[in-house]
Amino acid sequence: MTAFGLVLTGGGVRFGERDGLRGIHLSVARGERLALLGPSGAGKTSLLRALAGLDALATGSLVVDGVDVTSWSPERRRVVYLHQTPALFPHLSVLDNVAFPLTLRGLARTAARRRASALLERLHLGALAARAPLGLSGGERHRTALARALAAAPAVLLLD
Repeated sequence: MTAFGLVLTGGGVRFGERDGLRGIHLSVARGERLALLGPSGAGKTSLLRALAGLDALATGSLVVDGVDVTSWSPERRRVVYLHQTPALFPHLSVLDNVAFPLTLRGLARTAARRRASALLERLHLGALAARAPLGLSGGERHRTALARALAAAPAVLLLD
């Protein structure tokens, strides 16, 4: 039996005052990858934002790792949404941007920075650890945002 990491049943997303997406059903097994394809304006980003809890699902239920998280706040869902234009904290170094989700969970700053440093090395960003995000190229900003998303150890990672 396959263990599903994410199950959306009867999902609906509103676009302002009107219905946008209706009757969305999807199941994604742990370790599986799913691509959503469609023209610009079809609702792909809106669906991802609703799955992450950044926008509300108008209808339906969302189960992550066997737990109904439909009414949960974004930070409790263990779902990380990485927007196509990554947002980094400009006042934090690359290292501290990546360590942020770890310290938010209560990990001591030293331990969080040690884990973040190891992750930066894996993504070939170790030499940039002390830099401010504004000093990074577009690709380096994307990789830094990906490192921060991975540091959060999400059950589901949504890439837009």
